[in-house]
Amino acid sequence: MNEKLLKNLKLLSINDLKNIFNISKTTAYRIVESRKIPFYKISGVIRFSEEDIINYLKENKIDIMK
Repeated sequence: MNEKLLKNLKLLSINDLKNIFNISKTTAYRIVESRKIPFYKISGVIRFSEEDIINYLKENKIDIMK
């Protein structure tokens, strides 16, 4: 990663993920456990990049039928 990218990198916690998705903490951990969303594990603490969360939402969007 380059220095500019690192300065703009925002890492979010499991609680942030829970709040963004409006899900329980247990469900958030299930998403992590099943490796459905990329994450970082730093000294045993799980963190997500904002970009990965946005990509996960885009990939799991179901469009309406016309």
